[in-house]
Amino acid sequence: MTTRTFKAYDELLRLLGSNPSKADILGFTPSNATIERARYLIEGHRTGTLTVREAAEFDALSQLVLFKRAANLQAQK
Repeated sequence: MTTRTFKAYDELLRLLGSNPSKADILGFTPSNATIERARYLIEGHRTGTLTVREAAEFDALSQLVLFKRAANLQAQK
């Protein structure tokens, strides 16, 4: 994982470590830098232009997105 991926994980872990309410979990939005990086990785994945390191970062962020979706589902209960 790259430092950028750790930043994305850190943002979510910081939220989860703050004893968030359900509304906090559902309303979580990553930083602009994380959103821009994700857009870059998605476009690179779509066009097949990612480096090996970027592809690994894309995979890690994809897992993080799945985790966040699962957290959202739990928060909706």
